[in-house]
Amino acid sequence: MAPTASTEPSRPLRDKYSASERALLLRTARAAIARGLETGEPEMPDPETAPQALRCPRACFVTLKKQGELRGCIGSLEASRPLLCDVAVNAWHAATRDPRFAPVTAEELPGLQIELSILTPLEPLVFRDEQDLLAQIVPGRDGLLLQYGRRRGTFLPSVWEQLPELGAFWANLKHKAGLASDFWHPDLRCWRYRAIKVVEAEQGVPVKQNLLAGLPQRLDEERFEPLLKRKGLRLERILSFGQSTPDGQWYDQAQDEWVLLLQGEAELEFEQGRRLELEPGDAVMLPARCRHRVARTRPGQVTLWLALHLNAEESDEDE
Repeated sequence: MAPTASTEPSRPLRDKYSASERALLLRTARAAIARGLETGEPEMPDPETAPQALRCPRACFVTLKKQGELRGCIGSLEASRPLLCDVAVNAWHAATRDPRFAPVTAEELPGLQIELSILTPLEPLVFRDEQDLLAQIVPGRDGLLLQYGRRRGTFLPSVWEQLPELGAFWANLKHKAGLASDFWHPDLRCWRYRAIKVVEAEQGVPVKQNLLAGLPQRLDEERFEPLLKRKGLRLERILSFGQSTPDGQWYDQAQDEWVLLLQGEAELEFEQGRRLELEPGDAVMLPARCRHRVARTRPGQVTLWLALHLNAEESDEDE
């Protein structure tokens, strides 16, 4: 059955929610999961006591992340209940019904980050052919729902972060709907929507992270995991497994970088010929334009670094 467009054009959409409304939505999501893990049923809010904006029917998706990695995502494409209730239901389902993951445990919950995507009503796209359809899509902004017969799939606007190129976004959406990447048929239908994103980390909600958790047994290549980004500052976790910088290559960064070795061992080499051996607990301040390379990391064990980049925004603009 095809989705329907909004039938309430006279009701203005709330493109922004107040800080207190966002905080209430996030508390509702976390409380629904916590109660569900205790009793088997999520805690359902009373919408009559909520602000008017949260009593209006709206559809949403709830995304759970653990150490920056996806841990569950479930949602609604069409509004069928008050937004506050939709958040509670989808939070519980994201924790327990996403077929890609085992159910979330009570021990995991404190370390999970909750993200909400509040959707605007579906807008049907009218097009002559595939080229005309693609010309109407706004990368980085539009979420898409694709349907052909009984097959359908959707990508939230946040998926553009992983697939920023329109062709790749469109091809992967077809795959999600069970269609070939080159599939086209005049009966194919498409809707777009936008999303208002509400993230715990942006609302001042404390989220526990264990930097030693989730370490792989081995790695074929070095892994860089963003942990925190603020104006002029970027923090990342780096995992190495015997990797080193290729001979003849040097890091030559536009910003200062402070690195801390938490696990394993490593050796840094500097262009002037100086070398520093690092053990757990050792930290080094690397000034901007200090040419250096990782001469070695310990083979057979994950070496864990923390890297704090200062004046990160200036560096990102330079790049």
